[in-house]
Amino acid sequence: MNLEEFINTNPNFYGNGNANLFYSSSISGSDDIPIAPFVIQGLSIPNTDLNSNNLVSPLKEVTKFKFDFAGSRIEATITGRQKKNDYTYFSIEPITVGTLPDENSGGSRIEDESEFVFNPYFESGYFNNDYNPLQGNSTLLLRNSATMVVDRQASQITPGNLDALIAGTAEKAEIVDSFNTTAGLISGRHVGSKTTSGGAKVDISAVSSSKESFTRAVIANQGKNIEPAVVFKSFEGSEHPQDAITSTIKGLAEREKINIFFKEFRATISGILQYPNFPAVGSTVFLNKEDSKELRKAATAKVYSIQTDQIFITNESGLVTSIE
Repeated sequence: MNLEEFINTNPNFYGNGNANLFYSSSISGSDDIPIAPFVIQGLSIPNTDLNSNNLVSPLKEVTKFKFDFAGSRIEATITGRQKKNDYTYFSIEPITVGTLPDENSGGSRIEDESEFVFNPYFESGYFNNDYNPLQGNSTLLLRNSATMVVDRQASQITPGNLDALIAGTAEKAEIVDSFNTTAGLISGRHVGSKTTSGGAKVDISAVSSSKESFTRAVIANQGKNIEPAVVFKSFEGSEHPQDAITSTIKGLAEREKINIFFKEFRATISGILQYPNFPAVGSTVFLNKEDSKELRKAATAKVYSIQTDQIFITNESGLVTSIE
């Protein structure tokens, strides 16, 4: 029997739950008898086993077989498959064996009750089912154990579900807990990145999984001039030594104008929570001279705002200590 004939031979023809093996060998010149070594090259497996279990799905996903053959345990690695009506033919990496099973009364070589192991074995199709979602096709996301959804549809100032947020009963956000615990995800947002000259050292295991607690921990542990990622507002003004006279600074007819930046934090202004347009006491002020891409802190200086005619006095860390 050649390979094409074997592929088109239904293994069920030889009995229910029967698997056929295709092998080749040398032939003796006298009696046309196959002689060792024998090379197994393929096998055909029916869609149902001896116990009438459906094997259609397992046969789609299997990549290797293990089975008993002539007293040995063989592992066959699949290289190709052809689906037929009632069975599937598998081509495999060639396996060399030295013996064949004994002949039965009809002259056929049969391995009785050979246990077949499918690797992997899935009762249902794995690569196209609910247990193997592809990226982007999941219908539901995991809910966070602590973070809640803030309803801003009716108002950007007061959440529509404020009472539920305070009570802790608001709907949980579709953000996995690892978003605030995985080191690779929190380093840039809370711990600091390589562009922050060293970064803050924070014991992640010692703080809870909320963004606020991480931010507080980073601020408490950060080194001098180490800043997390922030958003700045800018205005035009000038920089002067801290011992310069305030009236002289304000009365200058000509001055070297530079871009001045400060960290914006929401504050209550005239009873409304909003972002201020100019620094307040406690704000960190940065300078940008000659359109440079780099910012430096305005440390121990007097910073003048042209638009408001105010002077912001800073300490050695660039924090505004008073306004004149």
